[in-house]
Amino acid sequence: QRSLNDYLREQGYNPLSLREPGSTPWGERLRINLLDPAVGHLSPKTEAAAFVGAGIEMFEGIIKVALQHGRTILQDRWRQSTMAYQGHGGGVDLKMIKLLTEWSTDGARPDLTLLIDIPPQLALKNKRLLRTNPDRMERHGEDYRERVRQGYLQMAVEDPLGTKLVPYLDGQFHTMQDEIRKIVDEYIATFALEERLKRV
Repeated sequence: QRSLNDYLREQGYNPLSLREPGSTPWGERLRINLLDPAVGHLSPKTEAAAFVGAGIEMFEGIIKVALQHGRTILQDRWRQSTMAYQGHGGGVDLKMIKLLTEWSTDGARPDLTLLIDIPPQLALKNKRLLRTNPDRMERHGEDYRERVRQGYLQMAVEDPLGTKLVPYLDGQFHTMQDEIRKIVDEYIATFALEERLKRV
């Protein structure tokens, strides 16, 4: 996200970079609790409701105003993640998550989602290299992580125009970065968004 944000700024755009949960006082506090291993097990329904609640605060307090001004918004997570983790991974009713999503965002949704597909075993290995104390969500078993991955892949199949799959290439960050930039550039060109976005 940081790399794409920097690239877009270099191209003359003015993106607003957010994280979810987070980017609001409520969201940041919630993030700490949701990821804290000391919290222990939570019902997937509780997790889903918490993520939706954090999303509402961000949407009402930040995103809605930004969209009204035509801003480009970059985010590392949105309701697709709730569908994947709490829905496909945790078994929460997918229809209920979709209903809550529509209600919580007044029907707004991302124009473009970039899905970096990485096998769960490799993702966990890389995270362990970065830190020795995994957060609460990272402590789920391999079966859970594979269900999450398959949920993401299913959503990509169901939304081929709005969700673009980027295969993870171990040790090839710059190649992946180039692919992401290419996808974003093509999207902006396809819908002739360059001049409008640069004016914001």
